[in-house]
Amino acid sequence: MELVTLKNLFGTLPIILILPDQQVATIRMGHLLQPRFLTFYDSDFNELTQVIKKIHNTASNRVAL
Repeated sequence: MELVTLKNLFGTLPIILILPDQQVATIRMGHLLQPRFLTFYDSDFNELTQVIKKIHNTASNRVAL
């Protein structure tokens, strides 16, 4: 809940959120942060790795321009 109250401080930073459980209340609260990617603590992190690479490549391309 504390992170949700600080949402405006994140600005346009891409948020990757790893939630501790898959309870409906937890997921709803997580969506309030408008994450670029949402996954769970016990999930396979292969997708997370791909998302981080894509965000990094997109940021690198912006800087190169």
